[in-house]
Amino acid sequence: MEKYFKVVVDTSIILESIKLKMNLVSELERLAGQKVLAVIPKPVMTELKEKKKGVGLKLLNALKYEVKNTVSKKADTALIEVAKQFKIPVATADQEVRKMARSMSIPVIYIRSMKKLDVDGFIGW
Repeated sequence: MEKYFKVVVDTSIILESIKLKMNLVSELERLAGQKVLAVIPKPVMTELKEKKKGVGLKLLNALKYEVKNTVSKKADTALIEVAKQFKIPVATADQEVRKMARSMSIPVIYIRSMKKLDVDGFIGW
């Protein structure tokens, strides 16, 4: 059975990677050093379905992913909820989510330069 590195993925990083023509899947795998399993909070999945006519869902289909139910109905707080629950990093392009996560010592994967991801914090958590 193949082992996956789990990461909570936000709508913002999916849409930004499409805009920048960045290969999000290969960048996440480069950072993790292995295959990635995207953990998508249900409110984020709802956002993806509503924004850009599902273009984000097409990218998501290139990733292996699972959807998690959350107490929070808001995408931003649902990301934090899932990251804390499973002790996994958040991948986001949203500065507010990044600040919120880092204030709680949750590692954050973000777009550093036009087509490269970086991590703020330790992803071996």
